[in-house]
Amino acid sequence: MKLNAKLVLILVINYKIAFGELKVTINGNSLHSCVSAIVEQAFEEEPVTFVISSSDSMIVPTQYGSYVVNINTLEQVSFLSNTNYVIFVKNAKNLENVINLLRVGYYLTDATKYKLLIVTSSRNFKLMITKMWIHKIINVAILHYQKKNNDQILILYTSNPFDQSNRCGETPNLVNAQTCGLKLVTLYMRYKNFNNCSVGFVIPEDDSDSLVNVIPRYILTQLETSFNTTVIYHTDRDDTSPLINLFVIIFLTDLPNVQADIVTIYTDDLVWVTPVSKKSFMGLESVFDDFTWIMIMLTFLSTSFAWWILTSNYSWNHMLVSFFQIWCISLCGCLNASPSLRHLKFVFLLYLFGVIVLHAAFKCNLIKALTITAYSDRIKIIPAIASSKLPLIADSDMIEMFFSDDIPENILYSNIQNKLISRSRGLEDVVFYKNCNHLNFRHVVEKFQATTKLKVNYFVDNSITGQYKVSLALFEKHFFTDSLNKFTQTLIESGVYSKAISDFGNEYYLNLGNKESDKEASNVVVLTVGHLYGMFILWGVGIMASTLVFIFEIVLQKM
Repeated sequence: MKLNAKLVLILVINYKIAFGELKVTINGNSLHSCVSAIVEQAFEEEPVTFVISSSDSMIVPTQYGSYVVNINTLEQVSFLSNTNYVIFVKNAKNLENVINLLRVGYYLTDATKYKLLIVTSSRNFKLMITKMWIHKIINVAILHYQKKNNDQILILYTSNPFDQSNRCGETPNLVNAQTCGLKLVTLYMRYKNFNNCSVGFVIPEDDSDSLVNVIPRYILTQLETSFNTTVIYHTDRDDTSPLINLFVIIFLTDLPNVQADIVTIYTDDLVWVTPVSKKSFMGLESVFDDFTWIMIMLTFLSTSFAWWILTSNYSWNHMLVSFFQIWCISLCGCLNASPSLRHLKFVFLLYLFGVIVLHAAFKCNLIKALTITAYSDRIKIIPAIASSKLPLIADSDMIEMFFSDDIPENILYSNIQNKLISRSRGLEDVVFYKNCNHLNFRHVVEKFQATTKLKVNYFVDNSITGQYKVSLALFEKHFFTDSLNKFTQTLIESGVYSKAISDFGNEYYLNLGNKESDKEASNVVVLTVGHLYGMFILWGVGIMASTLVFIFEIVLQKM
């Protein structure tokens, strides 16, 4: 029994010692467990970089294979890009130094989407949050730890800069606190309500009515409603200092390669405009059909032959004279002297009536033929543009946008690049003067057709340039990019976006048509006899003179 009692005593002592050591281990590593829980729940599977001092290395959770940087060895400091951060600092001053180091290396950008966990023993967490907001870092949580009676008290602090109490990020008046446990309340939120905090929008100063200007303004108007914000429009892209305190600044860009987060809101095709040329003799060919031309020719020949027979002079010379007389009647509708024979007078009057009708039909059809949209489309591919003798005209901005690269292996691209000439009125030149080819956007050409009522000959080909895209741009890795992209996609997929574009087109062209109608109406003059009495006088005098000549000729014949 004594031996058993001794064994029990030894087991109890070992248990106490082991339990005490276990308790000390758990208490000593509670900060380690809290950081691990935050990394696992809040950072999920995203990469993490730990920024520590030499004395904090024991706290880093090694099970995640994380990247660790010792901030004390400045000459060896390097960071991973596209990563969340866990930063161990003593106070706000040390935090400022770390953030400045990260920003100098462009590892942290304005309003970054990446998450920061700041682990500190300092109680001045409001100052730390304020410093983060000054740097426009809002996805931040502060883990404060302190020892009390050999226990660690761990509290997590977060604050939403868009909360009404925080006055759009000026000062963290409302701070949320929670203890670090196995289940954490959401630390890093997706900001859906700005509570009337402003959003900056940098847009070129252009008041013209075009889709490129209307679409972004429509989207920003919908954004104001959906996110409870107010958009401040700013036109000076070189000086955005009035917007410096805003967390969200959106730029309008159409550049194909830009170092920013972009959300495409509009795409357009590049069109190659070529001069239109009517087919040779198309006007004359389309005045009458072939059968009508044959009948006119037979009538001319038969009348010439009848005229020659009725004169009773069957010489070849007189046949030519008869031919030229009918030719003169056909073209001019008159003769140098009216025929004296009664039968010839009947033929003359009958043929003259036919000539008058023929002239009227010919001129009406000729006018129609000269205004129909029948064109010869000779250029339909880009290689034909490259080999054409005509120069290729484009706006300087378009040349800079699509043809500024040097791609010697792409022969067609290089040929077009060398052929391009910068000129602002290329569309007018190709349509009105037909002295060049032209490269432009589809919406510009359609607007030109609507305003001028002219048909433009063009074909669409984006093979060497790609489509033209207008995008909303934010700073790289911005926290609002995903929300803006999702919001824009929702507008497009719901059909509201397409309807807005359609409504703009209908309203624009309707207003344009009304303006043209008003302009035409203002130039309309009601014609009366007062305007045309002179023509009636000349017409009456001509009829009277021809009647007198006709009567006088009859009298002379009877005498």
